Amino acid sequence: MKIALDAQSRVKETAFKLRRTGWVPGIVYGAGLPEALAIKVERKAFQSAFKSAGETQIIELKVGDKTVSVLLHDYQRDPMTNAVIHVDFLAISKDKRFKIDVPLKFTGVAPAVKNLGGVLITNLRELEIEAVPGSLPAFLEVSLASLVNYHDEILAQDVKMPEGAKVMNEPHVSIVAVLPPRTQAELESLSGVVEEKVEEVGADKVGKAEEAEGEAAAGAAPGAKPAAGVKPAAPAPKAAPAKGAAK
Repeated sequence: MKIALDAQSRVKETAFKLRRTGWVPGIVYGAGLPEALAIKVERKAFQSAFKSAGETQIIELKVGDKTVSVLLHDYQRDPMTNAVIHVDFLAISKDKRFKIDVPLKFTGVAPAVKNLGGVLITNLRELEIEAVPGSLPAFLEVSLASLVNYHDEILAQDVKMPEGAKVMNEPHVSIVAVLPPRTQAELESLSGVVEEKVEEVGADKVGKAEEAEGEAAAGAAPGAKPAAGVKPAAPAPKAAPAKGAAK
């Protein structure tokens, strides 16, 4: 299915004004373009194209009298409204292979979860594949039907690739697996509270203080040499004679 989107060049137009008037600012760069093009697309038209193309399907972007084959390379959303506020389009060559991350779509229910009460652990939600643009799928389907027993897993090499596409992840990397549920003992150990014995901590501090005092006293004894790195205590000043006392 061909996905088309009209765009217009933008010159000296602020992003704030564009967004308030129903436009999304953007940029186009990549194959066949001598320099990046600053553009704007109508928000409603973009949302429709985005819904159909996602990030893996080709969009025929018309800018003036020129049509460029692009992929949606990046986009930014408003943190408050979640609306798309900026888009980056990557111009591509339809006969050149390149790498892209494709989302995974999990289907069905794992028998080990349904029948044995296992816990489904998802390790990856997308795979990196290499293909020509026309072979890029919108998603890669992963059936959970093969997860029958505890510790069963689905690896990257188990995912069916479209013709001409190659998975770039390590073949034996785990995508999804089923583990047995935790035992009551394990749950109790996780919820246990670590108790700190205040009395022992206090006693330890007191013991160290007394030890330090003993060492200091030993260093001050007649004829004793101070420990390395410890300065001897200064002699106490002589007391002044009481007023009126005989000299």
